[in-house]
Amino acid sequence: MQRKKALIIENDAIIRECIQVMYESEGLEVISARDGQTGYELSLQHAPDLVVSDLYMVGLSGIDLFERLRADPRTGNIPFMFITADARTAVREECLALGADDFLLKPFTFEELMRKTRSLLAKAG
Repeated sequence: MQRKKALIIENDAIIRECIQVMYESEGLEVISARDGQTGYELSLQHAPDLVVSDLYMVGLSGIDLFERLRADPRTGNIPFMFITADARTAVREECLALGADDFLLKPFTFEELMRKTRSLLAKAG
């Protein structure tokens, strides 16, 4: 069985590396990017099974990235989870209303991240 592949797009190197270590410890293949534009390009190159993206990034924001991925037939069905430290309810509601598959508030635990990740990967098949 082929390993599932996750794309992590996070401008904070420490958070990005922590998620990568968590995912690799669970057997996932990981690709990572520090900005939205690079993340978009990597999604086209690697066809990930899941995209986990920060909401606020310089250049291509998480929302811009999400909308670009959803509009592209090659990436439109990839499960997408936003991560952010912005705890405002309106932000969460906006992300989910746009069609994001999930939303995770920083700081998060390993268990929270993996529960949501497993659920999204199961939906993806």
